[in-house]
Amino acid sequence: MKIKSLILAVAMSMFSLAVNAAGDACSSCHQGVVSEDVVFDEALKVITKHRSKNMKAKNVAVVSILGAARAIASANGGGVDVSEFEGDVKFTLDSSAGGGADNTNDIKLQHSDDDATYVDVPGGVFTQVTNAGPAFESLIVNSDGLKKFVRGAETINGTGPTFDRGLSMVGQKKYS
Repeated sequence: MKIKSLILAVAMSMFSLAVNAAGDACSSCHQGVVSEDVVFDEALKVITKHRSKNMKAKNVAVVSILGAARAIASANGGGVDVSEFEGDVKFTLDSSAGGGADNTNDIKLQHSDDDATYVDVPGGVFTQVTNAGPAFESLIVNSDGLKKFVRGAETINGTGPTFDRGLSMVGQKKYS
């Protein structure tokens, strides 16, 4: 029964359903569903009922927008074709703190129809990364508002800056 409890707790948390420390479902729509008593099929029914319509597991893909690397100067990443995606997509930045006392890294998303002329994605700016600490941040953008190509653009300032960072996107493909 512990495995079923763990599966239910993990699966429900993945789909933003509340689970308390005992592993019991907390949300009012899950009253009477206690993980110790629920078989795996019941857990799947709950998850299926409440998961996002835009994130069907069979069509989800992860794409690297800025490859995990040490960045030492301002640069733009290469354009990534996102026309195969639909609905909401999630962009996640994972960065170390900057080396040195006065270093900053400003990362934003840009998009383009032709992979040549880029403009900023509305709402596509990540919180500035500094030497104060690492950054882990996600932005959710509706892919219908994106042009065919997306790239990450970073502006690095400071003396001898170093940032170990990566930027990825996860979303649902239109066709499997």
